[in-house]
Amino acid sequence: ADGVPVVLHGGQNGELDAFNRPKDFVWKMNLAQLQKLNLGDGEKITTLEEVLMLALDASRMLINIEIKTPADPKHYADYEPAQWQLCKQVRDLLDMLQIQERTIVSSFHPGPTAAMLKLARQRWVERDFAIF
Repeated sequence: ADGVPVVLHGGQNGELDAFNRPKDFVWKMNLAQLQKLNLGDGEKITTLEEVLMLALDASRMLINIEIKTPADPKHYADYEPAQWQLCKQVRDLLDMLQIQERTIVSSFHPGPTAAMLKLARQRWVERDFAIF
């Protein structure tokens, strides 16, 4: 809900079934709420920024950030505002870390790539991903 990108594979619509929260969706929760979840063995949810910081020193590493969207269209209207905020946060991270040249943003749904198109100038765009 606060748009902070996290690295997590939820259910098909972003449900948190695996964490005994079947009525909650990752895109409806803020980072503080998500970090209270126990992924097992005391592990906590990792932010995208934390993962990207690990890749900074590997300057030849190509990065693919896949933005998940709900599979069920009935969730699209609720998800769309969260999607825009998430895409803005991803774009800000790419700018801050200066890794645009080696990053692909992809999705199985055209919404996130369309949002990324609106947020920045791209060099090359395909149906399901954009290269910045």
